[in-house]
Amino acid sequence: MKGIIFVELSEMVQEKFGHKTWNQVLQNAEPESKGVYTAAENYSDEEADKLLNTMSAFLSKSKDEVLKLFGVHLIKAFSTRFPQFFKERQLFPFIESVEPVIHAEIKKIYSDASFPKLVTYYDGEHLMLEYHSVKKMCALTHGLIKGASYHFNEPVEIEQCRCTHNGDDFCLFKISKKG
Repeated sequence: MKGIIFVELSEMVQEKFGHKTWNQVLQNAEPESKGVYTAAENYSDEEADKLLNTMSAFLSKSKDEVLKLFGVHLIKAFSTRFPQFFKERQLFPFIESVEPVIHAEIKKIYSDASFPKLVTYYDGEHLMLEYHSVKKMCALTHGLIKGASYHFNEPVEIEQCRCTHNGDDFCLFKISKKG
């Protein structure tokens, strides 16, 4: 997993819960990297999982709640770090651009980066998003959708219709505009 994810996880915890909290999470998780992360480096999925589980216990939140908070944070961070990917002026076209444009461009910079496979299509007025990944971080995807909704100031309802945690082959989100 790319280091930028770890850098931003650290930023989110320190911003929302304080430096002391992040230090306590690191102390309890005992990550291999000792909590020193560089955006371009790769770190293990196991280290991310260890940090997320420790944060979940420490903050008395489910791992899914932590991942959703992190997804919202990531959209804010990415819109500042990578404004070129946020040129779309509407939520649905932005979500549709993630797989063919954003992931493709990032892959050019970081050839070793891995991403979930995202498939989008319309079901009437609803945007459907399939999330395919062995990492099973669909709650992060939910948070990213919510964060993008805030970024574009387009309130949505997000319904997860399928989930790999329930034995499905992939996760499926139904995104509906409110109002």
